[in-house]
Amino acid sequence: MPMRSGRPRFAVWNGLAGQLAAGFALVSVTTIGIMVIALDRLTGAAFTEYVRHVDAMRGFMGISTPMPDPAEFTDSVRGSLLLAGAVGTALSVLAGILVARLVTRPVRLVERATDRIADGDLTVRIPLQGTAELRHLVAAFNTMSEALHASSESRKQFMASVTHELRTPLAVLQAEIEAIQDGILEPDPPHVEGLAEEVRLIGRLVGDLQVLAVAEAGELRLERAPQEMKQLLTQAASAMADLAAARDVHIVVDVDEGIPPIFADAMRIRQVLGNLLVNAIRYSPQGANVRLSAAEAGDRITVSVEDEGPGIVGEDLARVFDRFFRSSSSTSREGTGLGLAIVRELVQAHGGIVAAFSPVTGGARFVFTLPIAVVPIEPRDRVLPAVAS
Repeated sequence: MPMRSGRPRFAVWNGLAGQLAAGFALVSVTTIGIMVIALDRLTGAAFTEYVRHVDAMRGFMGISTPMPDPAEFTDSVRGSLLLAGAVGTALSVLAGILVARLVTRPVRLVERATDRIADGDLTVRIPLQGTAELRHLVAAFNTMSEALHASSESRKQFMASVTHELRTPLAVLQAEIEAIQDGILEPDPPHVEGLAEEVRLIGRLVGDLQVLAVAEAGELRLERAPQEMKQLLTQAASAMADLAAARDVHIVVDVDEGIPPIFADAMRIRQVLGNLLVNAIRYSPQGANVRLSAAEAGDRITVSVEDEGPGIVGEDLARVFDRFFRSSSSTSREGTGLGLAIVRELVQAHGGIVAAFSPVTGGARFVFTLPIAVVPIEPRDRVLPAVAS
């Protein structure tokens, strides 16, 4: 794929490659120049002294054959040194170019790959090569590219899921309204209530999407303070009492005595508990119990929501917290499919973890942890009673 115009290309005499080659040449020329000057001066002076000494000896011995001219010898040595310097400089430049190409090749690959990513190709990867530092650079680039690709795929899937979830209630609204406009249906209370329920479903979906988007972006504001765990569980159970009664399900609250307070946003934790309880009640058979419990575990509080429903099949456990995921055994349109995804984000925002379990004996169990408050909690004037014991 061609590179984007306007971006510099790596070449022999441009960028890092050119700087390395020029650096090699400069060091070579400087070193050889110093050697030529030093040898020229030392050789000329030493040879002149040597000739003078030999001439004196030859005169003493009566030898009349003349000695070589020191100037000619010095010129010969100087020429040899200059020739060697020129050859050495040329070789150093070639070596610099070769080393520059070897060193900058991974960098050039990263540059080309970056251009391909800028053009929308998020599948590009670079083979590991070069020095340890360059291999680290390439590995970091490949990790970034994989993350971008995964994020892009997740965004596409998310948009497809949102479109799918909105299509059904909007289609129902459109069909009902058109039927009323055509006189096929009367705008009586049952039909109006049906339309209102579809609007409420869309509203819940939009609200859940907003919470999820803010939480995933790390911009969710938490009003943290010491909270009594028993009170939070009791309030959550009371809020679900009507839904549980309509389905003939009993909520049992079980909190260890003397359990310390947690440090959390009460509203968000009630939202977590509410989403888990709604799921537990929805999948519980008539007459079943939903157990809501909390216990101290080290420096954290472990909260558990357990139902007596059909449980979660093995392949669904790994995806149960994904956005818009519904169990393969579920045929209901209840909910937005975002409840458990919101649970995960809110628990993680508090510094906790959440997990799902499905024993072979049946039922589903959701467990999450929250940090214990490090400051004493003020006594409350009013504590709501437990729904069941």
